[in-house]
Amino acid sequence: LIFKNACIPIDEIESSLHLDLIIHFLISFLKNSERGQVLFTSQSTALLSDKFLARRDCIWITDRKPDGSTALTSLWDYPVRKEHAIDKLFRKGLIGGKPLLGSTDIEIEHKKA
Repeated sequence: LIFKNACIPIDEIESSLHLDLIIHFLISFLKNSERGQVLFTSQSTALLSDKFLARRDCIWITDRKPDGSTALTSLWDYPVRKEHAIDKLFRKGLIGGKPLLGSTDIEIEHKKA
């Protein structure tokens, strides 16, 4: 098997592939791998909506701390049940990782010449 013991790291998997190709690749890998692993980062919440791509103990959320460092927390540490849609919890800010966007109002100062 090509994936027998492979460890494949992919940074921002959604940046070069269509969502359907990502899902196809991951499912193919999982079905054909004995002890292989895919380690990938993503900013796409769409990948969180597929319950069969990764076990919940394999999903990690990153948060920017006030000092600029990054906190890494397992989804397992949040009170998430099997029936919860992870992508929806994420977008609501209930499981961390959501950026602080602030207001959409932009104040523009007009300077007189």
